[in-house]
Amino acid sequence: MKFSLPFLALVCVSALSASACGIVEPNSREYGVPIDSITGPLVATRGSIVEQKLYGLVGANGCASVSEVKVVPQAATTTVEVRARYKNGNCTQMPIYLNGYAVQLPVPNAATFTVSVKQPNGRLLTRTLIVQ
Repeated sequence: MKFSLPFLALVCVSALSASACGIVEPNSREYGVPIDSITGPLVATRGSIVEQKLYGLVGANGCASVSEVKVVPQAATTTVEVRARYKNGNCTQMPIYLNGYAVQLPVPNAATFTVSVKQPNGRLLTRTLIVQ
């Protein structure tokens, strides 16, 4: 089957237009949220669940929202990563903060337990809890 050059050009222009308008691909981007502090109990009971609260700026306006919180428990450390999504559109001008976003973490059978929050730059913000 042969297609004419004008027909192929029309198909390409239509595909590009749909993509630019967010029809084919959402007009959004995902990124890591920088966490500036962690609060919560400093002592935890072995085998229980401990709540830690995360603070940080999700985005400069209402177009930003938390999309995922990854929690990866290991032997004596649990790694947490907060991801957000920014979508273009009509948004409030108010910044979006985590404001003590609570994460529930399983406490391991160890003398201490480290909560490691992965930052967008690859560094870790850590907090060590005593396990009883």
